[in-house]
Amino acid sequence: MVGPDGDGWIWFTTKDKEYLSLFSAQSTMAVAISGTLVDGSSFDAECMISNIDMRGNKGTVRHDAEGWKVSLSNAAEFGILLTVTKGLRLVRGDKVGDNCQIEYVLLNAIFDGTEHTRYDEGRSSRLDTFKFNTDSRHWTIRTDRQFAKGDKSALEAGTVTFLPTAIASTHPVGGESLTEIDEEVDVVCLLMSLATGAATRWTARRVFDDSSVKWLYAGYRPTTGVRNRSFFELVSNHRPSGGLQALLSQCVDSYASIRGTLGLDRAIGFLEESRVQKVVDLRLLLAMLAVETLTYYWCLDDGLAQNQVTAMNIETKINRMAKRFRGIKRKVLQTDLLRSDVRNPLLHTGEIPAMKLDEMLRWADRLYILAFRMILTLVGYTGLFADPTQSRAEVAASLA
Repeated sequence: MVGPDGDGWIWFTTKDKEYLSLFSAQSTMAVAISGTLVDGSSFDAECMISNIDMRGNKGTVRHDAEGWKVSLSNAAEFGILLTVTKGLRLVRGDKVGDNCQIEYVLLNAIFDGTEHTRYDEGRSSRLDTFKFNTDSRHWTIRTDRQFAKGDKSALEAGTVTFLPTAIASTHPVGGESLTEIDEEVDVVCLLMSLATGAATRWTARRVFDDSSVKWLYAGYRPTTGVRNRSFFELVSNHRPSGGLQALLSQCVDSYASIRGTLGLDRAIGFLEESRVQKVVDLRLLLAMLAVETLTYYWCLDDGLAQNQVTAMNIETKINRMAKRFRGIKRKVLQTDLLRSDVRNPLLHTGEIPAMKLDEMLRWADRLYILAFRMILTLVGYTGLFADPTQSRAEVAASLA
């Protein structure tokens, strides 16, 4: 498997307790690995152990200053994640040829499938795949077969920050620029992060053509993990609206067209950080920054000069946006969501005056959802989402 820490990762499972103990004993030393990739090419790599997954075993596996400690009463299956520090040659492509397929390894992509994939010559299947179209190409996203329930639990619990979880694949037209396809899958990942609550990035690309398999290790990774269940699956395929599939079909191209002007990547980054913060003041501040970013760039794009926008307060910027998005004024200004009496002291003094913890948490969630809905409105999403501020009732996402 490939990944972000060095040139790549190697992820595998074993049922051999002695084999696991051997790796544990070498946890502070380099481990030499050699093997064969799916295309038949061989590799040699030097690795360090990054994580050991118990996968339902009785006992403990923990890490301290002296290394990994294993104490088990039985031996079932273990998952071991190795960080590659040397080896695994990088192969960078330029343009794709005819009759090729491109696959991207996705980190932290957690979703519900709409189609079954059959394994073991049809003897088993898993609902792990969904498909969507953009203006340029057809995409298939499938959960990696090696990604198990235990891995998902480890991500959601914060035991590990990121894991390879899925493969996104497409069949491009010959002569297309790989850079353009990379940028499109960037947008797919950002929208999935926003919709599912799991910070998603792609970390490697492989191109299958008539003659070879070419790998690119991009080295991207999420800066945050998956912790706050309040924001899990706000847009999901398991609902009747088929939200995630519809979101990507509707919005990948529109997001790409405004990505460079409306600060969307930056705002999603703030939301990714906000939803994993344990300190409520930081959750509030980061959600505020997401709203401020979106209003600031929107006013610049609407024709105002930078000095004009910087002189405006948030209410004035929201009022300007309300000329196009009428729902913003009703849902924001008329409900006192911006709370200037509290927001200004927080930004200028670092303290929130006279506000109880549960009230702060509710306000942080409402600000998060405001920024979330602003992004979906800007990219043209017309579907529903599960609003955590309304007991996850399905409501229209658009503020237009």
